[in-house]
Amino acid sequence: MKLRHYTLVLWIALFLVLGEVGLEWRANRRGYSSILFSQPTTEGAATAGEYGPTEEFPFRSRVVPVAKPAGTTRIWIASASYAEDKRFPASEIFPVLLEDELRARGHDVQVLNASKDGYSFASAVPMLRELGPEWRPDVVLLYHLTNDLDELAPRFLSVQGGGAPNARTEHGEASAAGAPANEVGEGDEEVARTERERPWPSRLIEATTAYAQAKNQFKARLVGLRILADELPPELVDALDERVMACADAARAIGARTVLCRFACSYPAALPGRMPADYRNNLYRYNSYLSERAWRSGVATFNDRLLEIGAREGLPVLDLSSRVAGRTALFRDFCHLKEAGHVEVAKQLADLLEPVLAERDGGSQGGGE
Repeated sequence: MKLRHYTLVLWIALFLVLGEVGLEWRANRRGYSSILFSQPTTEGAATAGEYGPTEEFPFRSRVVPVAKPAGTTRIWIASASYAEDKRFPASEIFPVLLEDELRARGHDVQVLNASKDGYSFASAVPMLRELGPEWRPDVVLLYHLTNDLDELAPRFLSVQGGGAPNARTEHGEASAAGAPANEVGEGDEEVARTERERPWPSRLIEATTAYAQAKNQFKARLVGLRILADELPPELVDALDERVMACADAARAIGARTVLCRFACSYPAALPGRMPADYRNNLYRYNSYLSERAWRSGVATFNDRLLEIGAREGLPVLDLSSRVAGRTALFRDFCHLKEAGHVEVAKQLADLLEPVLAERDGGSQGGGE
């Protein structure tokens, strides 16, 4: 056959390649690695060397020496992509803005932003144990929820019970159900071996951004047709409680005080009307078990449990939710912030943290709980 007989096929191939390049460029601009682009474009947008992470400084915040100056309070932010937020330069995310705000109010603080895309309460524990003794935070602020729900929902809502399938974190990184996202679960080695033995064309196609986008779009719509849970099972909430306490114990072990933070979302249960379809579909892409109602009421249920934990354990609870939840102009989806949202959250957290810092300055310099 002559070349002209393949014209249509070649044009289709060209459009697919150009579409993939465009999607990968878009993903890279949003802070994700892909086949062609391995480095997020927002990193380094601020002054070179001023912000981490670096080889010596593993936090996405202003670089400080390991040695803590006398009189300085170090605040460790244990969160996920809400606080790491690679869509923005490090100088524009709320952990860094929080440090700026507190310093402007006269507090000698350093903020260590130990937040990572896909992290959960379970992921925060090994990070505290590994890096906490060296970096010596005085305050550990916990701000998690969505990835924990993605990890725990299969365990408590799967019809298969104990043999639940893997959950997906908020950006699609696989993690064993109920296990820390950065720990190897049972069977992972066998899964990796099977993956390596698959034909390379299949692995290449599934690594493309176009494949991921198509899969996510179809999955979100199919999940929306399923019968989904409308509330969090009590056992799941108890598991969240256990995860929070594991973080508090890890913080206590390094001499830091745990501060709980009630989770804020754009569409809380009290806000009338449904959330936008793209917000809802984004949740469905990574969680096949919870309905929109469960997500919205689940945030309220978890926040109520945080108040119980705070009262039970004598831990401060920052009510960020009552100050920013439902202010849809601050959010770009259910839980991630726009630029104005980062600014507002930093100000609100500064207000809420000042009593904690004053209490510490007034006689809690030992940093213990």
